Amino acid sequence: MINEKKEQLKKYLGLKEPGENIPVNSIVRQICQMLDNDFIFCTFNESAKSMQKRNDYNDLFSSNPYLRKILTNHYFLDQSLYIRRLTDEKIRKYKSASLMHFLEDAKGLGVDDAEIENLKKELKSAEIKKLRDFVDQHVAHADLDSQQFVISILEIKKCHESIIEVFKKISLKFFDINMSSFCKTSLKKEQILKNSNKTFLAQ
Repeated sequence: MINEKKEQLKKYLGLKEPGENIPVNSIVRQICQMLDNDFIFCTFNESAKSMQKRNDYNDLFSSNPYLRKILTNHYFLDQSLYIRRLTDEKIRKYKSASLMHFLEDAKGLGVDDAEIENLKKELKSAEIKKLRDFVDQHVAHADLDSQQFVISILEIKKCHESIIEVFKKISLKFFDINMSSFCKTSLKKEQILKNSNKTFLAQ
């Protein structure tokens, strides 16, 4: 029974055998998509900044302040939602791709409860709590008594670090799988970098 449960949780986490595809709604798929989107935005954002030195900058696609604003806003909304999902701890009728849900379901599988609670604490950092509050008050709902938020890319990166670190520890503690080389993005970086200062920004 325990082995069957471990296999279910392994699939839920998204750890796959060689040659298998990553399960669509798994935790790993959510992490990879979050990191891919982050890498794309940050790459093009830095390229846009470097283009400000060009004499023809005002004629470029990337000089449009309204476009830059909507792309930046979308980035923060996108990243906040991924972080919110991956650290969701509310009990629901359905199961979401959440590391918190995984840790709750994984009790009794050979890892000490105190260790599980320590992993949960890592997913409750100040940065993650801020992002979760932002989603609850400004994205999922329009809270009339909400506080104002100023979120930085650095805070997003710190949330990423906490999530990735907990994922690696879970893989090792529960399944004896070393994920130390788990990449920061699943995309081929050279393909993005090759086009980051070309047609996307110059049209």
